[in-house]
Amino acid sequence: MLQLRFNDPEDAKKAADEISSGDTLEEVASERNLSAVDLGLKSKAEIVDQNVADAAFSADEG
Repeated sequence: MLQLRFNDPEDAKKAADEISSGDTLEEVASERNLSAVDLGLKSKAEIVDQNVADAAFSADEG
């Protein structure tokens, strides 16, 4: 599981929209000079925020 961290919620929203439109996490990170944080392999039960868990496990692999 990879995560991008943002200081600005609006920039995070724009990045999420770009990813939803087909850009890769790597492309979005590169455009913003960010590095993805590797959270490792997680089970759904290990993710505290239920909204994050639902989103992560409903996304396409890759």
